[in-house]
Amino acid sequence: MISAFGYHGEGIKAIELFHEMCNSGNRPNKSTFVSLLSACSHSGLVDEGLWYYRHMLAEYEVEPVTEHHVCLVDMLGRSGKLHEAYEFIMSMPTQPASGVWGAMLSACNYHGDTKMGKKVAEILLELEPENVGYYISLSNMYVACGRWKDAVEIREIIQNRNLRKVAGYSLIDVGFV
Repeated sequence: MISAFGYHGEGIKAIELFHEMCNSGNRPNKSTFVSLLSACSHSGLVDEGLWYYRHMLAEYEVEPVTEHHVCLVDMLGRSGKLHEAYEFIMSMPTQPASGVWGAMLSACNYHGDTKMGKKVAEILLELEPENVGYYISLSNMYVACGRWKDAVEIREIIQNRNLRKVAGYSLIDVGFV
């Protein structure tokens, strides 16, 4: 339910339900906090989301993991706080997972911050040099702000390295056929 409220931009209702859950004796777990932080992110409740993230361990005995870090970076990024998101990533005690950097790249793309986006893309490409999606995101970021020459250079790198984006597909198994 917390996740559903968040998905529909009803962050306040998600928070209320979270408190109702806790007050009824149920303990939140890692998944609960992913849903709660995501609800805060999708509803623009940055201060609230930061509060819950900072109190996960001390008040709720839930150790933050990669998914929570991704939610926090996404939340800061959506609200335009790119430098705060970057500082958070740089302050992490362990090597940030590519998902954390991916959330940062998406935020840079959304807000058109090509300088930060290039820096983040370079980090991602060191972590996953064969992931064509990061090249495409950077190229699209350049296109969006009219930097066609830079976009073409990135596309040429994709071609020269023979990188391919795997097409998605779905499979439905109909049991009676």
